[in-house]
Amino acid sequence: MEQNLILDLNRISKKLMIQDLFYGLFLSTIEKKESKEIPLAAIALNKNTMDFCLHLNVEEWFKLSDEVKYGVLSHECKHLTNFHL
Repeated sequence: MEQNLILDLNRISKKLMIQDLFYGLFLSTIEKKESKEIPLAAIALNKNTMDFCLHLNVEEWFKLSDEVKYGVLSHECKHLTNFHL
């Protein structure tokens, strides 16, 4: 079965939205991209558009349990809200 990053992110994001509405809504507004250049996940700023983007290493992402994925997304949202880019 092929693994789909966007579907998996949506599934975990729904859990985040139920548990913590602020971070869940915040995450829903951020662009998501696949990247093999990072160890697991990172938030970046596109200096041309001034938009934020969540980069995820797909190979590493699908090795994680749902609980850890939830923690990773929550952690990356906290980077944004605390301006830790």
